[in-house]
Amino acid sequence: MKSRFCFLLLMCLLMVFSCTEEYELPKSSIEPGNKNLMVKSRGDYKLELVTSGEQYLMGEGGEPKMIYDKELEGDYYCIIGSIGGKPEYEFDENNGHISVSVPTFNYYDGVLLGTPGHIMECPIPGKWNLLVVASHKHSDGHYKAYESEVKQIVVNFPDVYQIQTELMGNMEYVWEETKLAANKDYAVEKGFWIYAVIHGSSLDIEAGSTETGDFCQSCLGNCMINMSEPEVVVPKELYGDAKYPIGYFHTHPPLTYCSSEVHRNVGLSNEDEDWGKNNGMPVLVYDYSSEIKNGHDINAPAQIYVSYGNELRRVPENWFDLEHYNY
Repeated sequence: MKSRFCFLLLMCLLMVFSCTEEYELPKSSIEPGNKNLMVKSRGDYKLELVTSGEQYLMGEGGEPKMIYDKELEGDYYCIIGSIGGKPEYEFDENNGHISVSVPTFNYYDGVLLGTPGHIMECPIPGKWNLLVVASHKHSDGHYKAYESEVKQIVVNFPDVYQIQTELMGNMEYVWEETKLAANKDYAVEKGFWIYAVIHGSSLDIEAGSTETGDFCQSCLGNCMINMSEPEVVVPKELYGDAKYPIGYFHTHPPLTYCSSEVHRNVGLSNEDEDWGKNNGMPVLVYDYSSEIKNGHDINAPAQIYVSYGNELRRVPENWFDLEHYNY
């Protein structure tokens, strides 16, 4: 009887030791400031990006804020972004290095210590998906990447009102050229592409080369301008040089030298409006301030007309849209 009891006791001990060897305590951390000492998995570390807004003008930006668990304090992190999809990156668990390649860009990198204290500039227009990735070293010597939820922001092109402010002198000059080109036999329309140009972190709005339409008989209302293909330069790095077409400007000719009875409305034509809507691009027209008829004063008051409801170039939703203007 004693032998049987000892045998049973030995079997129970072997089973206990066997289960203990196979069971591994979960790696965890204690939530700071919680009196109940809640235990959480290391995969649940909180990491969140808070931006100062959801709409930005290209070339500008805001100061981001990081919300994260204390366990990640002092860890290296970066804010990465891409247009039209979740940002992609490569992570080396041996050294914690995070690397990206186009079309994903590294907006900022640093150490998680309080508020970043920097401005996150947005030089590339588009619908951006932003992601924060933190590199955390564990006790086994290996690193693990922790991600935030994806944050979406929109970076817009300059609008027609910024264009007018920057290029009014250029538009007035081309308007004067249009009046000088008119005579009793023919007239012409003149115009140019409008570009948003990035040099480093600075944004400039520039006028392209002046284009002249075919000679026409303005009295017959058949004047038009054949626009050239605009120049497009997309960056290969976040602050790389870039050039984007953001609108088209042109003039409408006078009727001063028409001998026959003729008149026309002023401002954007139906064709101008249709082109703007089809291409997602604003149109600006220099024309007289009120209806004109043959023999009018060629120097009568004139103004800029803009395509209301289509005040800025359509926002790119992917890299293809960024490389083209008529998407």
